[in-house]
Amino acid sequence: MRLSGLPPVTHAIGRRGGASLLHVARSAVAIGYPLNTAVTIHMGQFGSAWDTVFHDFADLREWFRRWSSNKPRRHPCNGPATYAYVHENENDLPHTHWMVHVHPLNRPRFLRKLTLWLLKRFGLDVLPAGVLDVRDVYNAEGFKKYLAKNLDPHLAKLWRIDWEEGGPIAYRRADVSRNLGPSVWKPLKAAYKASRGWASGRATAAPTPTPAPRGHAAPVVAGPHVPAHVHAPGVPANPVAAMASTFHLPQVPPGGRCSPSPLGG
Repeated sequence: MRLSGLPPVTHAIGRRGGASLLHVARSAVAIGYPLNTAVTIHMGQFGSAWDTVFHDFADLREWFRRWSSNKPRRHPCNGPATYAYVHENENDLPHTHWMVHVHPLNRPRFLRKLTLWLLKRFGLDVLPAGVLDVRDVYNAEGFKKYLAKNLDPHLAKLWRIDWEEGGPIAYRRADVSRNLGPSVWKPLKAAYKASRGWASGRATAAPTPTPAPRGHAAPVVAGPHVPAHVHAPGVPANPVAAMASTFHLPQVPPGGRCSPSPLGG
């Protein structure tokens, strides 16, 4: 029971959030917006703390929702905002891991706009060294397990996830976009089981982890506003693994704002 007026605090990802995280990769491919970009933002370098990082990142998510759904004249539509994120706070250094769908032709524009938004939001002229790291994700099935490493220790053992301490975070610790939530992945999982002739089980059970090759993904570099991917002293590095997969991107709808996903945005 928490005291009145104090924010709810979590020290681990629970069952509901963990189940959604562990279904994001296949669900994103199924709806046509694969998660192909990993973003790490060291929010603590902007002044975010364990009890403010959720709200600071919520502003960024709202910007991304508008940016992704907009259809510029000279660029392809990115589609409904599709993502999964986790806030972590090891050693009192709040940071956010964010796996998103970005159309490859929009990658330079996304990186430039993201950098400009962060500069404006936090009143800076130049981003601090190492505050932003953006990389390709070649195997979202493997990267989702990295996002889920702060699961409740019991769930981590049950679902075969290498557990790590994540520190305290106020409000919501991990979440996925609406078009990857339980209303989407549960029917997809049920249909898959039915197609295989399996008896229906608990919808919140995690999928069997898929082994992924390990390595280092090459950082994405685009435009003069993109900072060098150099980590500041005392800030944990972003161990994003290089992962191999082929993505088939949806057709770009003509004109106006992006057409919504058939499963919701």
